[in-house]
Amino acid sequence: MKDIICTLEPEYFGIKKGSKEDTEKFKEKLLESFTRFRGNVCDIINKKIDDANKEWDKTGKKTYFGPEDTYDLEYVNPEYYKHLCKYFERDIKIFNMVLKFFRVPCLYYLDNQFDICGYYRKNPKIKIKVWLKKV
Repeated sequence: MKDIICTLEPEYFGIKKGSKEDTEKFKEKLLESFTRFRGNVCDIINKKIDDANKEWDKTGKKTYFGPEDTYDLEYVNPEYYKHLCKYFERDIKIFNMVLKFFRVPCLYYLDNQFDICGYYRKNPKIKIKVWLKKV
């Protein structure tokens, strides 16, 4: 299998033009904080994803509505995403409490498509999401 090389493309939300957060330095610090502990959130999810899926299977609802020979995110059942976000909400809140204790600038949440996103501890309206872009 051929390796794919990607770069991180951050997307910021809630930063007002001309504010003290509207600087490259602030954005770099937020991105550094986000990427530093994001793997820990992945670990939290990976440890319990099988249990979360077993709970979902008990509902009898479909996870995916698209053609069986393909997998496209637009066909994933939105209720499944909601289930996963709810399932991991407590664990991520606990992790965020630890990060707050150490005054880490970026805390975490799961968006409505189960992507790991971050927000600025001092102003939760400022958010970050990271995309991978092929080089």
